[in-house]
Amino acid sequence: PTTAAAYAAMAAKLRERARGTKLISWGSIAGMDDKHLAYADVCAFHAYPAWYPTTRPADLKVVQEIPLIWSTFAEWVRDTYPEKPFLITEAGAGGLFGHKGSSDVKWTEEYQSLVMQMHFLSV
Repeated sequence: PTTAAAYAAMAAKLRERARGTKLISWGSIAGMDDKHLAYADVCAFHAYPAWYPTTRPADLKVVQEIPLIWSTFAEWVRDTYPEKPFLITEAGAGGLFGHKGSSDVKWTEEYQSLVMQMHFLSV
């Protein structure tokens, strides 16, 4: 409840300052569990499927599920907040410049490219 009041107050203050010229939003890492998206004008999400935690080996099954993950988020926004747009604000995977290798090994440019291609296919 205290957090909800803080988000509501922050959004109200930002709307007052913006005087209708800006949309109010933030990149949520809580996903569909974010109870405060009701106070935003846009439902925006940060998610890194197939990347975090970086210490786990790559899981190509999760890589293949990236479009489904984003479509699930989009469908949830349509159902829960039909008047609000859906926005992917952060996604991806890291790669070390020049680190070549298999596309199923984290930190290689090939794995980073594969994960990013799956995110791009999602939009």
